[in-house]
Order: sequence, then C-alpha cells, then structure tokens
Amino acid sequence: MFLAILISRSILAQRHEFERKILPKAEAEHWPTSINWAGLQSRVQGMDVELKNLITNNDIRKDNIFWKALEVDLRQLGSRIVGSISGQLSRFQLMENWVLLSYTKPYMYSLFAKTDPSLVEPLTVREFISAVLVPEAAVRLIMQDMSLEREKAEAVLRDSPRSC
Repeated sequence: MFLAILISRSILAQRHEFERKILPKAEAEHWPTSINWAGLQSRVQGMDVELKNLITNNDIRKDNIFWKALEVDLRQLGSRIVGSISGQLSRFQLMENWVLLSYTKPYMYSLFAKTDPSLVEPLTVREFISAVLVPEAAVRLIMQDMSLEREKAEAVLRDSPRSC
C-alpha cells in the first residue's frame, strides 16, 4: 500500500512538472501536440537506406552525433562496460520516457535484424540500433514534422521532455 501511495505521488509530481514547465515550453516552441502512431512504422521504414548507410558507410557514420557520443563512451569506458547492463541503462535513462523512441525500436530491430555484426563491432547490432539508429530516426522524424534543419531538430530532441 505504501509503495502504491509513493508511485501515485510521483506520477502526480511528474504531471505537475509537465504542466508547469514543459507544456508551456512545448507550446512556445510549436512542438507537435499529437503523433500519427499508425503511420510511424512506414515513416521509419522509409528511412531504411539512410539508416543502413550509418551501419555500412564509415564516412557517414563518423559524422553522426550519436556515433560520436558512443565513440567517446567506448574510448573512456570500453566496449564491455558500454555494452553491459549498467552502460545500457545509463543510455536508456537519457531517453527513458521518450515514447517516440520506444515506439521506433521494434521497427529498427525488424529492419536491421540480419545486419552483419562485424559492421558494428565492438557493439552488438541491438546496442548499435539503440544508441545510434533510434535517436537518428527521431531526429529525422522531428525534421519532417517540424520542417527543421538538422541542428535545430537535434536541439529539439535534446530539449524535448522525457515524457514526449
């Protein structure tokens, strides 16, 4: 019972924070207020060529902000820690409540399930999808939905609330 009360209070506090801080910012920044969930899969699938290039083309990959961030982690922590449960959790916590990102993951896994693991070493294919392809797809969706240049879309992704 005590745990249920704590969870309820936490949810109310998050909702209050959303209504007090995040919603006004979203309105001021003209962030979309609804998402076409039914069309999401086809939109992500429509990015398959560009996303596959991040896997197969090192020249394209080296300029990607999500790959660059992952490279820093790999240099500082090593692939065993980056791929470990704690490493995955730390990246997941950065995106934990971004509903949009969690909805794109299954599409990514199905699109790239047969990827040659040697192309994304020292990571697994799933780790690469989560750390690079999913946020890349989110930036591209933001660019499409808000008619933004890439840098501004990246800023929206960074600034958008964890409850989007």
